[in-house]
Amino acid sequence: MESLTIEYLSNTFERAKELDYRFVGVLVEKEGFDKPEIIINQVENFDSMLACYEKTYNENLFAEGERISAVTFGNSFSEIEKYLLG
Repeated sequence: MESLTIEYLSNTFERAKELDYRFVGVLVEKEGFDKPEIIINQVENFDSMLACYEKTYNENLFAEGERISAVTFGNSFSEIEKYLLG
């Protein structure tokens, strides 16, 4: 998978809203952890969570000791899990 950008993340949140999806899932890889973290954002929090990601991560979705390596939207946790974890 190619490197993601903050613009791609923003577009994913916007597209999820346009298409009436309930969740945006974000895969975060952290130094010192064997497995990535999966964050599920609910539609009611899309705007505030995107603002948080934009403050925390740089243009290429890196922050100190971590990076966002995948993002998707869906209507169930299982949809998101399937995309993010394969």
